[in-house]
Amino acid sequence: MRGPDPRVVLGLHRSRHERRLLTGALDLGVTALDTSTNYAGFRSHQILARTASDLLPKFTVSTKVGYFPGSDGAEHSLDPVWLKSAVEEAAKDLGREPDLVFLHNPEQSLREAVPYNKDLLAAACTALDDATAKGLCAAWGVAS
Repeated sequence: MRGPDPRVVLGLHRSRHERRLLTGALDLGVTALDTSTNYAGFRSHQILARTASDLLPKFTVSTKVGYFPGSDGAEHSLDPVWLKSAVEEAAKDLGREPDLVFLHNPEQSLREAVPYNKDLLAAACTALDDATAKGLCAAWGVAS
């Protein structure tokens, strides 16, 4: 690659979150990084901050919220209070606000929410919109 290409993103799903992975990406001109609150056993943000806090400012960082630790592993929720808390925690754990926060797989909760799924999704989107307005992230979207 000749220079940074915003269309190429280093996704950390199923990765070991090793520093050399991030430095290698930067060497190749990859400056976008994607993770999620639930990656690496719900420790992705903490691992990134611990192993590469000096590198994170060189990346555009996106993350996802919607999965939470549960009794049987991960459970999905569109609860606006939980989502807002997850965005706040992501910023704290990363040591910086994410550039982009995605609502992660909302269909997981919407399947069981019929006929209230439109209201549930609207409330979740409002929570992320509010988080953006409060400066907890630069933008939000949906990853499905």
